[in-house]
Amino acid sequence: MSVIIGAYVAAMMCIHAAKFLSKKSRQLSVLMLLVAWVILSCVVGFRSWEVGIDSNQYAAQFSVFNIKQLTLRDYLAPGYTLLQFLLRLIGFNQYQYLFLVMAALTFYFLLVAIWRQSKMPSLTLFILLCFGNPLEAANQYRQFLSLCIIFFAMQFLDKDKYLEFYLLIFVASSFHISALICLLIPFFSKKKHNSLSVITKIMLSLPFFYLAIPIFKFVMNRIPYVQNYVGSQFDTATSMDNVFAFLFRLLILVWVLNYQRNKENVSSPSLGALEYGIVVQSLAVSLPVLSRLPFYGVQFASLLIPDCLYERDKRKSDSTYASLFFLIVLFLIYFIILYFQKDYQLIDYSFYWQAPSDPTAILF
Repeated sequence: MSVIIGAYVAAMMCIHAAKFLSKKSRQLSVLMLLVAWVILSCVVGFRSWEVGIDSNQYAAQFSVFNIKQLTLRDYLAPGYTLLQFLLRLIGFNQYQYLFLVMAALTFYFLLVAIWRQSKMPSLTLFILLCFGNPLEAANQYRQFLSLCIIFFAMQFLDKDKYLEFYLLIFVASSFHISALICLLIPFFSKKKHNSLSVITKIMLSLPFFYLAIPIFKFVMNRIPYVQNYVGSQFDTATSMDNVFAFLFRLLILVWVLNYQRNKENVSSPSLGALEYGIVVQSLAVSLPVLSRLPFYGVQFASLLIPDCLYERDKRKSDSTYASLFFLIVLFLIYFIILYFQKDYQLIDYSFYWQAPSDPTAILF
């Protein structure tokens, strides 16, 4: 744990170094951002080596896939289930074909979205690295494809083509149900926001998510063959972790909206629709808050960095000091939680699948 925390602190220091170096050398700023990304990728890599990666589970599921024996997870991801069925139907029975098609779809939607929409590709890619969580694509490859489809859909929102936008949202949710959160994007997508309207919209949207868990559990527990599955997936500890993680990301979203609203007071480029979609979709990723608080700190700090990639004027900003203060408070909360929950088991997936023998395998 101490090594992981140290790695996150090192990544944060690299990000702040990039901010300060941006005044002297743009090349050094970009280099420091690259170092921060490498640190994060290594942390994710060794985390996956320790507890295993979901790709092993997906490979095993595909090898025994049977359209007549679908599980609850298959019903919740009809697009992914249909893809598996079609591959098995045409004779592609090896899991490598499934991974190849998923990768091709992911890169297609991602690259086309950036090519068509982003006026600031480097900023888009950096925000994607920090918020889209592609470093864990081996663990969350259904989520990542869903994320890229949402990026692709943002172009229709800009053109007020809401039908196409919502259709693509449902396509994305057919690969991972978390994409349904993007139904709220038009609700938040006004050009300017004030703090009161942001807080009001968040408060109005919270019941949609918090009531969804108990309602879903209540309904599914009435279906005999999925009772045990639902009970194991939606236990109290996991649900509370996800609620706190969601709240934390909402606070980040408030900061993003205010950053966009006050863009006339900062020299760095404002967040466009594509970048805004990346941040909003990141709310859908459920990660246990106790083990990922430092990662959220790095995400928050990454929002202060777009001016590292572009020239800025000589006006001073206190955003660096604010983010440093935020980081200190973050770690205080983190250690307080660890102190009062010394015996708390964060997550132990090692019983579920076999960890890879080579810790570097998931990095390539």
